[in-house]
Formats: sequence, C-alpha cells, structure tokens
Amino acid sequence: MTYLIEQHKGRGRYSVLERFEDSALAKKEFDLLTTGPNGELSGMYRLRSVKTTRQILQDEHNAEASQIETAGRMLNVLKRTNGKKLTRRVLKPMEESIGQKCYIDQDYGLVHLKTAAYVRGEFKSGCAVSLTIPTPMGDSSLPAVDVDAIEKYNAAYFSAAVERNAVRWEKLESDWPEQVDAAGEAYRKASAAMSDLLAYPCPDSSRIREMQEKAQ
Repeated sequence: MTYLIEQHKGRGRYSVLERFEDSALAKKEFDLLTTGPNGELSGMYRLRSVKTTRQILQDEHNAEASQIETAGRMLNVLKRTNGKKLTRRVLKPMEESIGQKCYIDQDYGLVHLKTAAYVRGEFKSGCAVSLTIPTPMGDSSLPAVDVDAIEKYNAAYFSAAVERNAVRWEKLESDWPEQVDAAGEAYRKASAAMSDLLAYPCPDSSRIREMQEKAQ
C-alpha cells in the first residue's frame, strides 16, 4: 500500500506533496502538517492510501484463482449427474464441496446455479459464482445436465478466466506494474501543471485543454 499526503490547490484539486510506503511514518508527517502550534487543524492537506498496480494485479489474480476453483468444484459435482435431469438434490454435495450455500434460480427462461456469495453481491470475494445451465428455448422445467455445454457457456469462469490470470501472472513476473505506476505519476504531474497554467484568469482554458487532449 502507498500512502499519499496531498495538498489542496483550490477548486477541489489536490497535488501529491509526499509519498510513503510506511503507514506510521505517513501518519506522523500528516499530523505535523495539519496541526498548528496551538493545536488548530488545517484543512489544506489530506492523507490517502492507494494500491500500487502490482497490488491490484495480485489481488485480482488471487480472487480469480479462487473463483476458478469454486466453479471447478461445482462443475465436478455436476459431472456426477451428467446426462441426467438437474434436480435440487445436487445442491447438498455442491455446498459440501465449496463450503457455502448454493441455489437454483430460474429467471427469464434461464437456469442458474448460484453461490450464496453471488446472491449477496460479493462479486470480488472470489467465491461468487453463477453458472448458467443451457436450457432449451421455451422449456420452463429444469434441463438435463450437459457439463461440456455448461463449461463452454460459462467460459468466463473457466477458459477465459484461466487466460486472464495467465496474462496477470506474466505481468507480475515483469516490471510492467512499476512502469504503469511511473507513467501514472508522470501523467498526474503533467495534468497538475496543465491545470496550473490554465487556471483563472485564462479566458480560453477550455478550448486550449481540448486542443491539447486531441493532440495526444
């Protein structure tokens, strides 16, 4: 985690004054800046924590890996009834396999197998999975289980997820995250400099900014 002390530049804009990797050190410096000699507080500064690109990639990789495992366990349970009609009897062994409640949801002609984490909207938890079960058009009953079709239809939890995580891991094995952070820092400094140059009373600031953005 990176900790930023930012200074208010007016009109809701802030610029980075100092950057820390140690939270205690950042808090100490922030207190020195914001507390006056008589104990009065200054609103000129704010302390903010941000994740690095590497931390974001690692978090997303871990969450997706957990989601891939959860979906895989659900599919393995479905394999036991492959070719047979889907019933609610599949829920108990599925719940025992993944460690959370599961539900069969029929909505708008589609059938879904959802985990409790998905139902609660915890989509970033790594345990939120909703497998769509291919259903014949116009059939309102529960369909037969076809694990190959299920895996193909839900590629977002299987092949596509594996591909995404492979890309993330490739990036994590390189200095790409640090390059992104450096580019972001350069962009923020340039943007702050542009805002200062085009600040009031420049009468044509909007037109100049638009021209500069189009020239990129």
